[in-house]
Amino acid sequence: MAHANILNIDTSIRSAIQTKNSEDAEYWSFRGRAKRDAAHALIQYPAMMVPQMQGEIIDIILSASPDIETLFDPFVGSGTILTEAMARGKDFIGFDINPLAILSSQTKAGPYYVAALDEKIFDLLARLDRDRSTTLDITFPGQEKWFKPEVSQALSRIRRCILREESKWARRFFWLSLVEAVRQCSNSRTSTFKLHIRAISDLENTSPDAQIIFRDAIQKNFDSYKKEAKQLQKSLNRGSYSGDVTVKLVDSVTTKEIKKNKGKIDLLVTSPPYGDNATTVPYGQFSFLALQWIDLQDIDSKISDDILKTTHEIDARSLGGSIRWAEEKAEHMSVISHSFFKTYSSLNKDKETKPHAKRLAAFCYDLEQSIINNASCVRSGGFMIWTLGDRNTGGATVPLSEIVKESLINAGAESVASIERSIPSKRMPKKNNVSNTMSTETTLIMRMR
Repeated sequence: MAHANILNIDTSIRSAIQTKNSEDAEYWSFRGRAKRDAAHALIQYPAMMVPQMQGEIIDIILSASPDIETLFDPFVGSGTILTEAMARGKDFIGFDINPLAILSSQTKAGPYYVAALDEKIFDLLARLDRDRSTTLDITFPGQEKWFKPEVSQALSRIRRCILREESKWARRFFWLSLVEAVRQCSNSRTSTFKLHIRAISDLENTSPDAQIIFRDAIQKNFDSYKKEAKQLQKSLNRGSYSGDVTVKLVDSVTTKEIKKNKGKIDLLVTSPPYGDNATTVPYGQFSFLALQWIDLQDIDSKISDDILKTTHEIDARSLGGSIRWAEEKAEHMSVISHSFFKTYSSLNKDKETKPHAKRLAAFCYDLEQSIINNASCVRSGGFMIWTLGDRNTGGATVPLSEIVKESLINAGAESVASIERSIPSKRMPKKNNVSNTMSTETTLIMRMR
């Protein structure tokens, strides 16, 4: 790409962002303009991005560089960027280490066979009405702690009826609806994403009917499914999306799958975790109970049951899940990022905050390794959009946006623009200290040299 053309594209992007800022200083907060409907409403998932904001930034990039065809999200989560890519008729590649994230994205990718799904829902609910068995199809350690006996029986009936559906695409839709039933019917509090048993008085005074909740969830999801199908009408060919969509269960720190896409991506759009899952958002804990009831083979035929061997296994496999070799990782990151070095050095001075320093080093090292891998997928002149939040740990503010920016520059990127926004609302737990400290986000727009 000619140097003059690159400068024109970068100037166009900065100008579009500045115009929005001039019109309204709080424009990018999307206060009162953020909502999740159609496919975006198919699952309640932790810390989801604002679809309207991400979509508008994508549109700014597409307007300046209309030759973009393929979008990539290495932390696909609930599938926000996938849905926004499909809305624009673009190809998409998405990775995540959490099976529940992959299930959500697989379902949102379609197909959108509305009439067929309507019939399959009718048949499923009819089977459910006929099943009066009290047999437990699933048993796992701690089951009695997290589910009342009658709830486990009801969830087993739902699971059996879903498994009798022949089409995998329909089963995935049903599994995603089951997630909401599990969330509402388990003995874990819904006010936090961590597994935290409800108060005894609360458990004694509630008797959730899993089948009724599942019926409500499946109807609500079907309404969202129909709305998404209508919105995608021009991009669907007999119900199937006309573009290419690939969603895989992949650890973004490893390179096997990533290498297959080296230099192929036009636009990377993502929002990684803002810290290790143990101290920020425990995506794995949130997913653990629901995944116990889902046939994992419908998500990935190669998936191992070991991923559910403990409530912490998914989080332990995620960024910063292991603090082994923390000092060596800190040395590496200190060379890459001055912002990391300052924060780490401050935390590492005090005995009480040294554990925080280790966790910070482990997380930032894994994230930087992921950045190297994922940036290598972006073609020369291609763009990246990273949405990040600065959090507190050990009394220190972690300047994650600066750490990531410095890591991206080291990986061969240049800064084009950035957007600062306040967070008026976010799908975060009500009882979590992290949510009190994350009041702003930064979106970095970078371009590969």
